[in-house]
Amino acid sequence: VTLKSCAPELIDGLEVTTNPDGRLNVPVCAIVPPHLLGAGAGLTSEGGSLHIQSQDRAALAEAGLDTLRLGDVVALADYDSSFNHGYLRGALGIGVVGEGDSPRSGYGPGLTLVMTSMDGGINPVVSPGVNIADVFGLR
Repeated sequence: VTLKSCAPELIDGLEVTTNPDGRLNVPVCAIVPPHLLGAGAGLTSEGGSLHIQSQDRAALAEAGLDTLRLGDVVALADYDSSFNHGYLRGALGIGVVGEGDSPRSGYGPGLTLVMTSMDGGINPVVSPGVNIADVFGLR
């Protein structure tokens, strides 16, 4: 299992656990399918955020992404950010919503990536309301 993370305090606060097979169980409020990821693909993972495309409101609702809030923790299916952001079947990233929606095509809620695994090392566990404000006691 290969894992890259830049947020050890967030990982601790999310109460990430380990499966018997070594994969990490990470609580998230939703899983973003790769076809809804827009601006940011191809940028270096250290220097650029990713955006959820929000022009297709029905697709957002279908994926459970129509009620995202700032600070929500989400999983990015089939997306690797080990070196550059990009599609990779079987990879998974974990991001935090840090920017709001946008009327520009290809842009929407902006995500800051905090963890990625290119080889299935992360198991997203969908739980409503996983938000960093709660993780860090900011409410």
